[in-house]
Amino acid sequence: MGRQARPSTVKHAISGPTRSLRVVAVALAAVVTTVIVAACGGGAASPTPPPGATNFEEFRTANCAAWESMFLAVGNPDTGSGSDRSHAFEDAIAGRDLATADLEAAAIRDELETGRAHVAVAASWPPGAEPMAQLDRVLVAFEAYVEAERAAAGKGLSAAKQEAQAAFEATGALEAWSLLLTPDTWAEVNAARPAGVQPERCGDLPISF
Repeated sequence: MGRQARPSTVKHAISGPTRSLRVVAVALAAVVTTVIVAACGGGAASPTPPPGATNFEEFRTANCAAWESMFLAVGNPDTGSGSDRSHAFEDAIAGRDLATADLEAAAIRDELETGRAHVAVAASWPPGAEPMAQLDRVLVAFEAYVEAERAAAGKGLSAAKQEAQAAFEATGALEAWSLLLTPDTWAEVNAARPAGVQPERCGDLPISF
C-alpha cells in the first residue's frame, strides 16, 4: 500500500480571486497515489450507474467515477482550484443573482448525487464497503455545504461561506476525510486486489487509484 500518511483535515476556504469551494488536506497529493489503491481507466461518469460491483475491476471503475463527479462538482481537492460549476455558483452569489445561484447549486448537487450513485455501485463489492462509506460521507458533506451556502446567499458571499462551512463540518466531514486517507480504511481492498494489477491514472484526473 506504500507510505503511511499522517491524518489530514478538510475544510472549505476562499481560493484567492477564484472564490472556489476547496478541500485542504495535508500531503493529499502523496496520499491519493499511495493510500487509495482503487483504479479506473477513466471516462466520464455515467448518468445511469450499472448494477452493484461484484469484483475489483467493477469496483475501481465505479470508485473512479465517483471521484470524477466530485471533481466536476467542486473542483480539485488537492489544489483547491474549484470547478466551472463552483465558480459560476459563487460568482452568482457575489453578484446577488439568486436565480442563477439556484440553478448552479442544483447542478452541483446533481453531480454530487451522481457521485453517490457510483459510490453505491462500488460499495456493493464487500472489500470496498468501508472506503466507499467514507467517500459517501464526504459527498454528502459537500451537498450540505452547497445547500447552506445557497440558503444564506442573500447575506453575501462571505457570510454564506461561513454558514456553509459550519454546515459542512456538522456532517462529520472532517472525520470522514481523515478516514478516507487512512491506510487501514483500504486494507480489505488491498488484500482483494488481483496480483499484478497496478494503480492507473483516473482518466484526466491528476490522481491514480
